[in-house]
Amino acid sequence: GKDIIYFHGLFWPAVLQASGYRMPNSLHAHGFLTIDGAKMSKSRGTFITVQDYLKTLSPEYLRYYFACKLGDGIQDMDLAWDDFTQRCNADLVGKIINIGSRSAGFIHKYFQGLTADSLESPRLFEALQSAKARIAQAYDQKQCSLVVREIAQLADMVNQYIDQQKPWVHAKDEAQLPHVHKVCTTALTAFYQLMVYLSPIIPDSAQKSAIFFHKKAIQWEDIDQPLLQVKITAFPRILERIRREDCPGYQSDNVV
Repeated sequence: GKDIIYFHGLFWPAVLQASGYRMPNSLHAHGFLTIDGAKMSKSRGTFITVQDYLKTLSPEYLRYYFACKLGDGIQDMDLAWDDFTQRCNADLVGKIINIGSRSAGFIHKYFQGLTADSLESPRLFEALQSAKARIAQAYDQKQCSLVVREIAQLADMVNQYIDQQKPWVHAKDEAQLPHVHKVCTTALTAFYQLMVYLSPIIPDSAQKSAIFFHKKAIQWEDIDQPLLQVKITAFPRILERIRREDCPGYQSDNVV
């Protein structure tokens, strides 16, 4: 936090240097955390502990939400529960994870859980692949919010592709099934590329995605490999939409 920069930036490095130890290569500090625009306060009900949070929600949601706001500066961050719920539901679950869910269903229903031998759109695959250097650089520069924005734009591109291809329509025509097979393989490959990019932020969810494709672990190099002729498992419950009442400190408007 920004209130102890002097210690970590001056005094502690001086102690390390005088003791013959290596000094830090860099110092990453951020601002204070507020809850719904207010300082944490037990009397006001805005003091939230990690234990309180973990009683109802996965840490993956909070990691994602903080990443949406974390940059390389020391600006304060606000944990606004309504915004938290909206971002996690609309962006993380609805925009990204839903790509895998909606595509896997077709692969299981029509193709015995086996992806196609080629992509319908190598261009889409290459578009996601080409973002690797930009996203890696943003991570290296501690600009997590930029990482999330880049990934969200890529996810929009993938969802637009699926909406244009309309596999739910073409699957009704048996002659179009080979095309549907390649479309859904393209979408699943893109989904996994997105999850690899997100793996430093939501590692548990990324690992579940790897297991879905019968991979032991997430590898950054996986971004360069289309998922062709791969047997997939049933789509896992990675993350689900959350309710406002699941958030710590929730009080219903009906409670007086």
